[in-house]
Formats: sequence, structure tokens, C-alpha cells
Amino acid sequence: MIREAYGDSALSYSQVSRWLKVFKEGREEVHDEQSSGRPSTSKTDNNVACVRQLLDCDRRLRIKMVANELKLSSTQF
Repeated sequence: MIREAYGDSALSYSQVSRWLKVFKEGREEVHDEQSSGRPSTSKTDNNVACVRQLLDCDRRLRIKMVANELKLSSTQF
């Protein structure tokens, strides 16, 4: 019934099972927990402004082209 109501926006059965498990274990928030990974260092106000400026000139630029222009890794986008 949920799949019929929400279509592709509905969570999969396996995702619902994972959420159910963590809530049964005591979790009360749906927000992401802090991870131990390294924070992104490429999203700076200057880089955002540069990307906007590049895309204002040519909206057809690909991610790799923007990354090369700004000397960033394309996996950081």
C-alpha cells in the first residue's frame, strides 16, 4: 500500500528493516550521526562562487571540466 501511495519515493523493505532495528536499539533521532570521516575541505565560499561563475558562462560544463578548471578532485563534488 505504501509503494502504491508513494511510488519510487517509498523506502525499500530492507531500509525500513534497518531503521526499525536502530530505533528498537534506542535511537530517537532521524538526523545523521556524526561520522569519523575526514570533513570535506573543497566546499568553501570561494570555490562555490567560482563554480557559479563558471556555470553562468557555460551551463553545459561537465563536472570533470569544472574540477580541472578549479584544480579539485571530481569526486569532491
